[in-house]
Order: sequence, then structure tokens, then C-alpha cells
Amino acid sequence: MIGQLNLALWAVIESFRGQGRRALWSPFLLLFSVNGLCLLLLTQFHRPLVAWFLVPLLRGLGGPGALHYPGFYLGLPGLFSWFNVFFDVVLGAWIFGTAWLIAWRLAMGLDPQGSRGEAGRAYVKLLVLRLPVSVLPLLVAFLLPMVLPVRADGSLGPVAQRFQRGGVFLAGVLIESAFLFGPAALLLGKRSLKGAFADTFRMLGRAPLAVVLVVLVPNFLNLLVDYAVRHREAIVLRMTPELMGLVVLTAIAIYAFAAFFVITAGVRIWGARGVGLEGGRG
Repeated sequence: MIGQLNLALWAVIESFRGQGRRALWSPFLLLFSVNGLCLLLLTQFHRPLVAWFLVPLLRGLGGPGALHYPGFYLGLPGLFSWFNVFFDVVLGAWIFGTAWLIAWRLAMGLDPQGSRGEAGRAYVKLLVLRLPVSVLPLLVAFLLPMVLPVRADGSLGPVAQRFQRGGVFLAGVLIESAFLFGPAALLLGKRSLKGAFADTFRMLGRAPLAVVLVVLVPNFLNLLVDYAVRHREAIVLRMTPELMGLVVLTAIAIYAFAAFFVITAGVRIWGARGVGLEGGRG
């Protein structure tokens, strides 16, 4: 256990030693920019240029109230989450694959040029590896309330709601930890898709505490956003509705930072425990 704590601490320290390199930040700045532009587009849904497709889409996702002020801002976190899942799967697969390659090559003192193209050529496999991280937490969030005790009116009590939030958060951390090294095994270990899935679970078995810690720590910041979202009625109705846009933008920034933290620290753990994983290239 002490060895894994030391490994996690070393990985974090080493990840921040190279944070000044522009190439290292580029995938995560792209991630932030794409999600930020998506948020801006949502807030401008009434503009004629985009209203033709955004208005029916928002109505379908959030109901008629999502098209009116200030109801739109009450529903903004939920509306954006649907778009975030889409981008996380479709674009995130390539971005995170690129980030693994750049972080690894910089850590090894190599030129990261060509990382985007290499990740692009492996896009379909990276997409398959990314699906569990994006989809399984949604499945947990959907199923967990079904096994929690409910009140007479069918709603969850305060204690059950806390269990739900905690359960969804921890499930997300464990799912990300379990599938974290799939892109590394595919791109750095030159494994097949099946071998990449096997190796990511094998890596978790080799250093479970270290892996979970580097995923858990930055994701604690998401609890701050979760608190703000749970109190969105107070923000929208008693303060300024547009503040919810800032809350969502903060969530986007935290997501990009957490991804940077996890991948750059994960590269160090992969180098310490993952190079030379048994099993060939199957």
C-alpha cells in the first residue's frame, strides 16, 4: 500500500513538472474550446442561424420550458450534459488518444509531432475503448435510484439522494480507473483492441490504489459544480440566471483540468508498471 501511495504521489509530481509545455496542454485546450463553443451555441439557440435545429432539439430534451427565460438556465446543466456525452465519445476518443501519445513522448524526451495523425488512424478502436467510460456512468445514474428506498410519494429522501450522488460519483471514478489505460495499451503498447481491454484491467490489478487515487483526486472538484447545480433554483431565481452559464463553463474547465491531471499522471504509472505487460499482442 505504501508503495502505491508513493507511486501515485510520484506520478502527480512528475506530471506537473512538464505542465509548462505547450504541446502537452494542446489536447486539453482543444477539449475545453470545443465544449465551450458548444455551451455558447446553446445559449444562442434562438438565433435564426441555429434555431432551425436547436429549438426542436432542446424542446425534445428539456420540454417547452427549456425554450423560455429563465427556464432555459434552470435546465442548462442537464441540456449541456447530453451534448457533453456526445462530444466525449465522438471527439474525446481522438483527443484523449492524442493526449496519451503526446504525454508519453514528452515524458520519454521524444518529439510529439505526428501524435494527432497516429491517434486519428486508430480512431475507431479508440472510440470503442472510450464508450464504456462515457456510457456506463449514465447507466449507473439511471439504475441506481431503482434500488434505493423511496418515500410514499415515490421520491427519494435526503439520505437516499446522498447515497445516489455518492454512488454515481464513486462508480464514475471506478469505471474511469478500470478503462483508463486502454488507449495506452493500444497506442503505446501496440496491442489489439481485445488486448487493450485486457491490459487496462491488468494495469488496474497491478496498482489499484495508485490508479484510483490519480482519478479520484481531481474529480473531487466536480463536487463543487454538483453543489451549484443542485442549488440552481436559488441561483436562477434569486440571483442572475446567466450565472448558470458560468457554472457550466467552470464544469468544462474542471473536466479539462481533470483529464490533464489523470492522463499525465497515468503516463507515469504506465511507464512504471505497464511497459512489458505479459500477454503478447493478442
